[in-house]
Amino acid sequence: MSVETFLQARMVRLCRKAVSDMTLDLSGLRVLTEAATGPFAATATIAALAGAEVVAVSRDSRWGSAQQAFAATRELAERLGCDRSIIFSDKPPAELAAGCDLVTNLGFVRPIDGELIARLSSFAAVSLMWEPWEFRDTDIDRAALDAAGIPLIATNEAHPRVRTFAYLGPTIGRLLLDEGFEIVGSRLLIVGSDPFGAAVANWLADAGACVIRAELADWAAHVAFDADIDALVVVEHRDHRDLLTVADTFKALRQLAAMGAPIVRLCGTIDRTVVAANGGRLVPATDVPAGVMSVTTAYAGPRPVIDLHTAGLKAGGIVVAARRSGASIDEAISAAVASGFGLAMGVST
Repeated sequence: MSVETFLQARMVRLCRKAVSDMTLDLSGLRVLTEAATGPFAATATIAALAGAEVVAVSRDSRWGSAQQAFAATRELAERLGCDRSIIFSDKPPAELAAGCDLVTNLGFVRPIDGELIARLSSFAAVSLMWEPWEFRDTDIDRAALDAAGIPLIATNEAHPRVRTFAYLGPTIGRLLLDEGFEIVGSRLLIVGSDPFGAAVANWLADAGACVIRAELADWAAHVAFDADIDALVVVEHRDHRDLLTVADTFKALRQLAAMGAPIVRLCGTIDRTVVAANGGRLVPATDVPAGVMSVTTAYAGPRPVIDLHTAGLKAGGIVVAARRSGASIDEAISAAVASGFGLAMGVST
């Protein structure tokens, strides 16, 4: 069998296990989410496997065409016997939102604006597939949610069944291996506030690297006094200042280049043209907005995405079920938080 066939078989098993382990039951719910390629094909499939009627939207992107996303999602759903519960569409998400009970904030659904929100069911909820501190105003119109009385629930990435941060190190590890670094014995300068910084630094140290941590404002000083750096690893998710404007960096960039030390960026603001102009190398090649990862934890494998998105659907499903039972918004959010899967966003009744 091909590598792709083995990966599909593993994703089928991981989807079944996640739904079972988290006792995900979305029976009677209409879920608006995305169809996508790779591990992200699992989200719509998981919702359908859990009993929901699913509307899966997509569009052409750097990850592939909408038709490729539909094909990947449909293939996984067929293997799990739930493909007939999914409606695929490349129409704008707002046109398909009528009567939907649960909306995920994934890329092809965003932005979740007033037009979309106004068409949701009276018991609807929006589920963030990440934690509250990662919220971006450009993704969701919170004022429209409040006006419509629709709760927003985040996902607890530290839940023992999810453990998203544990996959940050392996993700960086693969990026380093791609660049020819052995990790063991490598001297790595890590720039990034917690929780990303600690998670990556600890994993790399356990893997045998010599790890030095630096603040965004003083990384260049570390380079100036260390002539034996193998790579600068940037995992700054909270501070959106440009790494190259907070210190005297041009000399440091040239020093890194002379040492053959690339900048490996998982997240953080860096001007690629400035790096190149000073002889440096910034990898991977993808440029992303501040607060967005250049690659997701799916780069380490499908499990982190499958588990995280199942947990996000679980938290959102609890909120919707509570609202249907007559609970207030605050009570519904409290129920999701009490389950361990949800985190409150401060939405009030």
